Amino acid sequence: MDDIDLVFTYDVSDRHDEYIDRYKRRLEQQGLVLSRIQEGRFDYVKIYAPWDVLCVWAETIHLQKPLKITSSLSISSRDPGSSMKCWCVRKDLPQEMLPPVNSIFTDPFNKHRLSRYQIDSPGSFFTKSEKSLIVWEILLRTSFGPTEGELTRDLGSNDSNLVGIERLVSLGLVRSVYALHEGDLRDPGSPKQLLYVEWAKFKNALRMQPLWYIKNYFGDQIGLYFTFLGFYNWMLFFLSIAGFITSLYGISSRWIEGLPVEDYCSQDKDSISQQNVCPNCIDCPFSQLFDQCHEFKINNWFQNSATIPFSFFLCLWALLFPKLWRRERSTVAWIWGINLALPDHSIRPQYQARVKRLERNPWTGDLEPRMSSTERFCRLLISVLVTILMLFLLILKSLGIIYIRVQMTQTLPRILGYHFVFAVIAVIDYIAMAIFHAIYGTIILKLTELELPRTYREFDRSLTLKTFFLNFINYYASFFYVALLKGKFIYFQDDIEQHNDISFEKCQEVGCWSEVTIQVTVFVIIHQIFNNINELIIPWLIKSYKEGRNRFEPNEKFIEENYLEDYNYSTLFTEYEEMVVQYAIVIMFSAFFPLAPVFALINNIFEIRIDARKFLLVRKRPIMSRINPSWLYIIETLSFISIVTNATALAFTSDLVSQYYYRIRGNGTLEGFVRSQYTEHIWSRGNHTPCLIKDVYNNTESDFKDLNIARLIFIIVFTAAVIVVYRIITSTIEDIPLRIQLLMKKEKDLRIQITQELEG
Repeated sequence: MDDIDLVFTYDVSDRHDEYIDRYKRRLEQQGLVLSRIQEGRFDYVKIYAPWDVLCVWAETIHLQKPLKITSSLSISSRDPGSSMKCWCVRKDLPQEMLPPVNSIFTDPFNKHRLSRYQIDSPGSFFTKSEKSLIVWEILLRTSFGPTEGELTRDLGSNDSNLVGIERLVSLGLVRSVYALHEGDLRDPGSPKQLLYVEWAKFKNALRMQPLWYIKNYFGDQIGLYFTFLGFYNWMLFFLSIAGFITSLYGISSRWIEGLPVEDYCSQDKDSISQQNVCPNCIDCPFSQLFDQCHEFKINNWFQNSATIPFSFFLCLWALLFPKLWRRERSTVAWIWGINLALPDHSIRPQYQARVKRLERNPWTGDLEPRMSSTERFCRLLISVLVTILMLFLLILKSLGIIYIRVQMTQTLPRILGYHFVFAVIAVIDYIAMAIFHAIYGTIILKLTELELPRTYREFDRSLTLKTFFLNFINYYASFFYVALLKGKFIYFQDDIEQHNDISFEKCQEVGCWSEVTIQVTVFVIIHQIFNNINELIIPWLIKSYKEGRNRFEPNEKFIEENYLEDYNYSTLFTEYEEMVVQYAIVIMFSAFFPLAPVFALINNIFEIRIDARKFLLVRKRPIMSRINPSWLYIIETLSFISIVTNATALAFTSDLVSQYYYRIRGNGTLEGFVRSQYTEHIWSRGNHTPCLIKDVYNNTESDFKDLNIARLIFIIVFTAAVIVVYRIITSTIEDIPLRIQLLMKKEKDLRIQITQELEG
């Protein structure tokens, strides 16, 4: 197993075996050592890269490797301080899981200057993850198409895209490609067993992660992903405390704030609570404010005077999170010797294979493939048009959910209760979200491949941008509708009679706030359950099924691991996407449900261990990725959107601004506030029954305008206050801590000294 850097499998009964044979021959021409074992109808090709091949390709892909440190240089410098050390290191770990004591300076590998590097032995200089990355890069760039004069079948000799292992997989010629896990759970002291015991077990849920060891085992990007999860949980802890305190205040707000409970709950016949409320369709029954007594009490648990300061803290937290994560990421990257500033201009093998037009690079002078502007425009146009079409279909889906909501809320609440009906609607909405996400998730990946981006970074940004727009409509459209639009376009009685075949949806008499609360609660809970089932239980069942069909007991580790779930580019992308979807719900709609951060934190504490088990036990070992997902830009965008969302919801959806406005214009209390929100109309159908219609239509036009002006002023002041406080706080926060900047400068000077000594 120690000599296996990568494995790929294929079906020996496949009629295109000449492509596989040609591919293996060309891999051997690249210097790789291949060995083949047949088990059943599958062939397993074990690949080993000799030292000279590793050196050539490490230089080609600019792999960062540690420099040799001479005794004349004192470098206890890569210690960023105790605060950062405790974040990255657990002191109770086994010695082999701890990071090295000495500093490590890295530099892009150069095979002509081997004396510069800390090479204890050639076999251990490159880690297992680095070897798998190098072999993977070779597999990506090796052609399996026929050369001129060679005969072939079916796939066509003119196919210019017969290059790379990914193409073989997409054609179905290769079943899977994977690196092997190091050791086994039954092998004490092996890397896999150590990670399982010290990291993946649920007993470690409240313990720090061994991030340095995770990074060494899985690669830089997965190490940064788990660092992100840990930092996100740390930040969520403070938001959860604020949300929990806000919820406690909400439960007691009825007595603290003197809310007009009697206006909804009084049984006095002369009370406004006993008067009829106008229906929102011709055939709908009348109701009374008294019917909303229970809903009013629950509504004020989540809509009270503490909601505004909590929303302010929430928006400030949302703006600070990406800023502080940039700072944390740069610190951890420096500790690990990762150069985040190094641009990744590596040309994708798919681009090199399909683009035959060459242009000279003005910076390097080398001839490189370059797509013509016309072809690029046509590919982008197709992708944009299809994406717009999917956006349109998602909008239609949202309108369909609104129609279902209208029909269900006409009659069912009197039978099942408002809260139960709203919860059922939220479940139906989530099911529709999951179905559409599964559909467009596959389509946009194909569209991004159709665009044929030149570099991995361009591919990642294009895929992330399309995913963001579609996710935004799919996941959040119904939230925005209920939170900001529902009930804002209700017609007067005369208009309802004129449109007697239409049912108009409006909020409950206590408002839409509690409905959004139910929607957020259902989404948070179901989303967590669905993702855990989809990510852990289903892959485990699939693995068990595959092993059940395999009617022999695997006697080789590389055969056994073939039945694990495949790891590909979309795997890590999906993990980030899941967290960003949750992040958006937390920052945009936690004002409606302050316990949402608490639920998210509890989920994420176990999410780390679930993801750890997936990567260790359920999935094939990831091949070290050099792609850095672009979700940070999306997080920053969502953070600014959350300010407008929270300010608008507080001003127009909640009654808080209306209550403050009423207190200022009145006697300082809320006495008579509920009655001021209604005007009496005569329902002309039937017995011409008098009924109440909400909002402030009974007030003068001047009062109505003044209230809306007050709401707009609140939005402006709230938004400006958040941004000003954010600017004041961040004026003292650097993206890279000052201590790290000084150490980086010292490192640069030391690197020059090291180079001079080694070359001298």
